[in-house]
Amino acid sequence: QWAAVAAFAEAKTLVPQIRSAMQARRDTFVSIFKEKFSFDLPTPACGLYSFFPMSALRMSGTGDDVAFCTQVLEQGNVAMVPCTPFGTPAYVRCSFGAPENELKESVNALHTFIQTLSTS
Repeated sequence: QWAAVAAFAEAKTLVPQIRSAMQARRDTFVSIFKEKFSFDLPTPACGLYSFFPMSALRMSGTGDDVAFCTQVLEQGNVAMVPCTPFGTPAYVRCSFGAPENELKESVNALHTFIQTLSTS
């Protein structure tokens, strides 16, 4: 409870710092994704997530986002969320709330995984 009191007391200092850090993380994710997949991923205006069609990953397949997210987690060690439960089949969701170095590693791992799919 005291942490909450301190957060409110320091909000004018903390909020701009957190906003800046989250914008940097978002920009890092969008930039590396565009670089690796040559897809013009829209920059989210707010939030911690990017939603995009599986076609952005430049892979062939059925578009089963649930099966894909399971497979990429088990075989590529990348966590993504299927969007079928949100009413948008064949779309996936990624969080960009992690530190920038982890975001780069994750997108690189996703790219490597997609490449292994296209060669098998």
